Amino acid sequence: MDGQERPDRELPQIDEVLRRRGHSGGVEVPGSAGGPQDVTPSRSERASSPPAPPPAPSQSAQPPRSGAAQRPGRRWRAALVPVLVLAAGGLWVANGSYGQSGGTMTLSSTQVQVSVDGVADVRVRGGSGSGLQWRAESGVPASCRPTPHAAQPGAPMQIDITCSEPWLGDNDIEIEVPASTQLTLQGGEADVRVEGRFAAVSVTTDTGDVRLDDVTADIGVRSQRGDVRLDDVDGWVWVQADGGDVRGQVLASRSVTVRSGGDVRLEYDGEVPATTVDAAHDVRLELASGAARVSLDAGGELRSDVTDTPGAAQSVTIRGGGDVRVSD
Repeated sequence: MDGQERPDRELPQIDEVLRRRGHSGGVEVPGSAGGPQDVTPSRSERASSPPAPPPAPSQSAQPPRSGAAQRPGRRWRAALVPVLVLAAGGLWVANGSYGQSGGTMTLSSTQVQVSVDGVADVRVRGGSGSGLQWRAESGVPASCRPTPHAAQPGAPMQIDITCSEPWLGDNDIEIEVPASTQLTLQGGEADVRVEGRFAAVSVTTDTGDVRLDDVTADIGVRSQRGDVRLDDVDGWVWVQADGGDVRGQVLASRSVTVRSGGDVRLEYDGEVPATTVDAAHDVRLELASGAARVSLDAGGELRSDVTDTPGAAQSVTIRGGGDVRVSD
């Protein structure tokens, strides 16, 4: 009984202390005659009762908006930048400010050496006029213009073409020379196309492709990392494509020599006395006639419809790292 009466004696003291500090020691229950009563739950009641749920969020509270929602103007301004750039480039092209030029040069020699520095598409035609005609059309913004160097009598005429890389469009260069021209063209990153009649053609590129279309001349081509295509070629042919394929059609030739780091496919429309092909991959050769002296070596499948004929006018020597096929 003493343990039960002790809290009753202590409670008035605690309530008195709380009243002095401005706190109420209990909760006033309406209708109770004794005034404020202490309805603070006991330790056992607090342990058994579930925790009170958190207060519900206010309906006026809103999640913070993202930066794009807070600033809707940023979205259309960012989309407008590339449109303005393209519009400026279009006005530049429409006004002819993209670099279009041309001219005529008097040739002091039948030997013409053309050097192209920069990214460009170069097209050379042979067989027209007595001088050199050129036309250059540059992209946006770029410049592309040939610079001739006077040659001493009997020395080759040197023409240097320097092109800056455009943001829009391409650098296109067209050159026309007489049919008696011995053309030497060197282009580091240029794609080269040669057409027409020449005394001789020599083309060297680093990363560009080379195409000879309807060319009558002795031809020498070397491309380190590009493909070589021969269409309707008539003349002596020597091709080396270190990192590309060689394909095409030969009308007539005294000799065809091809070395390739890729595939080789050739078609003959006439007899070729000597053919030598050395390729890293597949080789396919179609002769105009079936009589030939044949020496074939294949790393893969070997098929030949041409019988080795001693004393034949044609000689075919092929070594391929892949499949080799010879037909007529």
